[in-house]
Amino acid sequence: MRSDNRVGSDNRKRLSWLLEFVYLSPEKVAELSATEQKQLRFDLAFFASRKPWELPPLEEIAIFASEIRSGIEQLRRTTRWVFKLPKDSIVERTIEPRPRRRAGRTTLAGFQSFYTSDDFRTSFLLCAADAVEAEGTRIRVCAQKDCGRVFARHRLAKYCSSRCSQKERDYRFRKRLTKTERSERRHRYYKKRMCCNFGGGSW
Repeated sequence: MRSDNRVGSDNRKRLSWLLEFVYLSPEKVAELSATEQKQLRFDLAFFASRKPWELPPLEEIAIFASEIRSGIEQLRRTTRWVFKLPKDSIVERTIEPRPRRRAGRTTLAGFQSFYTSDDFRTSFLLCAADAVEAEGTRIRVCAQKDCGRVFARHRLAKYCSSRCSQKERDYRFRKRLTKTERSERRHRYYKKRMCCNFGGGSW
């Protein structure tokens, strides 16, 4: 899958990708295979509109991932997220036509603008701010009590992943059972597993 498919070109998809990125850490970078690290570099470059070879080491990038997560958490508390850009970085703003294609014809739908910089960190922060500003009202905290990750809500989603959703359903199901019922379920599961492993017979 290409970076434009993984990261996305619209702010909704870019925000979802960003909220996954903010949990990157130097320890997680070390666990990635060479192929996964290469893919991550392409995704980071695509998000920030840079070239992969212009990026600093992934370990360095992982450090400011936590800075972005902290900023997003501040916004969740209805406070401001203020980030300072390097003084020696050059920031440019580009305004370009926004075309609209209809009935085989291309017309002018308006204009759009974006910021770029010669510094990767600056470029990334500016792009992150754009995505959060455009779609930040979708940011939620996973309702699974042992998770707490932030994610971009789609429709009425309460959980960051299908895994957390299933975990919560399992927890609620077990909570409804009495101690005796839980014991009986474990015993039935044990009998079924023994039958599968060793064939028929009564247990």
